[in-house]
Amino acid sequence: MFVDMHTHSEFSTDSVCPILDMAKAQKEMGTNIFAVTDHFDMSTYVEKKSIQAIKNCHNKIDGLQLNDIEILKGIEFGEANWDIKLANNLIKELQPDVAICSTHAILIKSSLCIHIHNTNFSTFTKEEINNFFLLYFKGVQENIKMDCDILAHLTLPLRYFKAKYDIDVDITHYNEQINLILDYIIKNNIALEINTSALKTGIKDFLPDKEIVNRYLDMGGKMLTLGSDAHASENASYGFIKAKEMLNSLGITEAYYFKNRQPVKYEL
Repeated sequence: MFVDMHTHSEFSTDSVCPILDMAKAQKEMGTNIFAVTDHFDMSTYVEKKSIQAIKNCHNKIDGLQLNDIEILKGIEFGEANWDIKLANNLIKELQPDVAICSTHAILIKSSLCIHIHNTNFSTFTKEEINNFFLLYFKGVQENIKMDCDILAHLTLPLRYFKAKYDIDVDITHYNEQINLILDYIIKNNIALEINTSALKTGIKDFLPDKEIVNRYLDMGGKMLTLGSDAHASENASYGFIKAKEMLNSLGITEAYYFKNRQPVKYEL
């Protein structure tokens, strides 16, 4: 059994995937439960009319009549530190099954500085790269203070630095910052996502990697979720078998999903 806690649909501006197509693909992959977690990014939610889009998505899920697969209603919050009060109020209004916290951009002096998806990092010096990662992890530390259930793709920038720009980054240089994040989510019952989206790229690794997952476990962490971050049906539950093998090698045979904001444990 697998549960995919991180997918996107046609109600996200970066996806055109119908929810039913994703449901069919998940079922074919042996996944009986998955969450649709469309984007609510603080930097763009007004012009992209994200609140209404998420409401439309949840209404669509409520209207589906499916007997062989369960679809959970979720939201992926990006840059929640811009307005944590707004994020938390939206959760209270929409009452999703799961709220995911993500960091896609970093701020300097109250303005958008760098958006990970559309920045050309090949022009960055070593000092600029180091400063970026320090700011990125600082942003993650701020964002997880929102009322969330899952911290998504902790090491997301590696999907771009290594795969897209062939820039090798030694993530261990930021162990101090990462440990602070892990400590916070453990103490506040926030799950750590094993994001498999980078497996199709040149880095062929999880976000975060096995070493960080093992450190999370050594620190007392228990709640791990699987997320494909699929924006298209062909990526449904992609890499989950490899993720299971990685977790099994660390002695982990269980994972979690969230329903009605409550963690549910299941056997992998």
